[in-house]
Amino acid sequence: MNIRYVSHYLLVFLALAFIFSVMALPRSIGATGDELQPEDYEYTEVTVNQGDTLWSIAVNSCPDSLDTSRAVVLIKEVNNLSNCVIQPGQRLFVPSENLTD
Repeated sequence: MNIRYVSHYLLVFLALAFIFSVMALPRSIGATGDELQPEDYEYTEVTVNQGDTLWSIAVNSCPDSLDTSRAVVLIKEVNNLSNCVIQPGQRLFVPSENLTD
């Protein structure tokens, strides 16, 4: 086999290995296995006001013991939001109490 073809195969192999490792990285970051799940909380309903963001709702409505970034993720999961866009008048369920304490 020509050395030129071998180097092309090696380059393709390394590129694919890099792509697959990068794709697997986000799944491993922060996956400690001991994170609280949506069912570990009690929820209250909050109506979105003008100027509200998921972050501001999490800061103002969620328990202090819950990390704000984790609260935003829970709010998105529980309300089936695919992004952080919310509208005034929209009703959201937000974590209000940790049931595992």
